[in-house]
Amino acid sequence: MIRVIPSRPGDVQRVLEDAETFDPKHLQECRSPEATLDEAVAKSERTWAVVSGEDVVALVGVYPREDGGAFFWLMRNKRLQQHPYSFTKQTRAFFTDLLKGYSYITAVVDIHHAKSIRWLKWLGFEFTEAVPYDSGESYYYNVWIKGGKWTQSL
Repeated sequence: MIRVIPSRPGDVQRVLEDAETFDPKHLQECRSPEATLDEAVAKSERTWAVVSGEDVVALVGVYPREDGGAFFWLMRNKRLQQHPYSFTKQTRAFFTDLLKGYSYITAVVDIHHAKSIRWLKWLGFEFTEAVPYDSGESYYYNVWIKGGKWTQSL
C-alpha cells in the first residue's frame, strides 16, 4: 500500500537508489541527479515522500510562483511500478488537497513518458504542444491544471 507522507532527511538518496529516468541526455545535463533533486527540494514550499512501508518510491514537491500558482515536480524510482493502482488512487486525493492552496499547478513532462502523460491527463491536466529542451534533441510538454476545474471534475 502506498502512502504520501511529509518528506524526511535522506529521502532524496532513497528515491535515487533505483531512479527511473526517461531522457538520459537531459539527466546528463544536470550537475548530478542528487544535486538537481536537492535543489528542487530546497526551492519547494512543501515536499512529500511516496512510500510503500518504509521504502521511498517517489519524491514530490511544489514551489510557489509569484502569481499564486505552483510548479509541481516528481522523481520516482522503478519500484513505484509495483503499485500502479494504489499510487493512482492516493495521488487523486493528494491533488485534491494540494490544489486548495494554489490557483493552478504547472509541470513539465517528457513526451516519451507515456505513463506520466496518461496519469496527468487522468488527473485533468491540460497540455501544450511539445517544446524542445535546451539542447533541442528532446521534447517535453508544459502541463497545467486550475483549482476550480479540478474540484468541479470530482
